[in-house]
Amino acid sequence: MDVLYTEGNGKLLDQVGPLWEMLNVQHTRQCEPFRVWFSKRTFEDRRADLLEKLGEGQVHVVLARDGEHAVGYCVSTVSASGKGEIDSLFLLPHYRGQGIGDELMLRSLNWLKMKQAKRISVLIAAGNVDVLSFYARYGFAHRAVIMEIPEEGV
Repeated sequence: MDVLYTEGNGKLLDQVGPLWEMLNVQHTRQCEPFRVWFSKRTFEDRRADLLEKLGEGQVHVVLARDGEHAVGYCVSTVSASGKGEIDSLFLLPHYRGQGIGDELMLRSLNWLKMKQAKRISVLIAAGNVDVLSFYARYGFAHRAVIMEIPEEGV
């Protein structure tokens, strides 16, 4: 398998759209209390959130391709105040366990360090417990648990 990586700014965001949609379906299945919320989300919503969040910050996209097909991505951001975040990471199931996710993460963390992020975080959707050990390998640890009332319950 010959996977190639492309790195860039927000101009690459549209290329992650189809993969993000698959991630959103996964979240819809895994996060029962927020199933309705995830099912209503579109990539355009997510893209707008990222661009709004940035303000004067920056976005970095790493895209993994097998031939012409995008098979994984990682989007990270750093705010003007230096808060770094792994905003979204997804890899097609068939490509997992081959080091591609590690490469996506390492490239993203290197970019955040180069941008002198003061703190780096990742928000993991409830129910997505399979990824906890992946992030722990890179030094991420639980800092807090945020609980929220689903929109339907308000």
